[in-house]
Amino acid sequence: PGVDKDISLSLSGAGVALLVMLPIIYFANIKPLQQARGIIGALVATTNTVDPVGLTLKNFQKTLSRHAFGDTEGLEQFAQTARMLTDQNSIDQETRLKYLNVVLPELENYLIRFPNDIRVHLFLADVYQSAVSLDRSFLSKARDHFKTALELSPTKQQIYSALANNYLISGEVEKAMELLDQAIVIESSNSSVHANKSIVAILMGRNDLVQLEIIELDRIRKESEKKKDPNALGVYLDSLDRIAQMYLRAQQPENAKIIYKELVRMAPTKTEFVKILKDLEGN
Repeated sequence: PGVDKDISLSLSGAGVALLVMLPIIYFANIKPLQQARGIIGALVATTNTVDPVGLTLKNFQKTLSRHAFGDTEGLEQFAQTARMLTDQNSIDQETRLKYLNVVLPELENYLIRFPNDIRVHLFLADVYQSAVSLDRSFLSKARDHFKTALELSPTKQQIYSALANNYLISGEVEKAMELLDQAIVIESSNSSVHANKSIVAILMGRNDLVQLEIIELDRIRKESEKKKDPNALGVYLDSLDRIAQMYLRAQQPENAKIIYKELVRMAPTKTEFVKILKDLEGN
């Protein structure tokens, strides 16, 4: 399986917007801090259609005044709320920035007291990076926190991918590739990192690297199947789908079509793959 070796890849159709394609670290599995009712109130307030940000800030400031944070979980909840609000385009930019300008300093102040708390560094970096469209200066702040997190945990591959994503946003594609190569050295059997590298290779116009990474993904799948890993095929399919989707975004439908042929061959009952392939073939 893989991309046809005779295809020469051109990025003439790829735009700057493509530089945000790598997955970043998201923290969706944080349990609510039950004893801090102000936090829960803040999360509920974001569903209010009248003044969601105002209500959330009110709850946040009330919680801070009561010193309800027994550990970092409270701050992480508000960071998560901030992360969610950055994507709410229905809320005006000034209002979203108002919320961030209250929450972010609290996270920064916490790190002054506890500079080695890697979780908060990652939360803060994630919020900064998600809000780059609101304030471009947040990109460098996110980078600083990702770098600190990497210093604290130099073998965590997800941080390499997150930092690589940061460099992609600023157009530093070669630096992103360098970070992903370092991540692969740490653990070569992580399919996600190989898929990330393929995406960056597409942005660089390095179709030869994409071919090599797809071969490596297939090797990882086979090795995982030998170990009776029930997720082996699913991880392989997901990785190829991400690469094919990047080809589509880069306006390279022929490359995407080749990968979707492989996807349909491996998963003929996956209707989504079948439909995309038919569309690409003009049927």
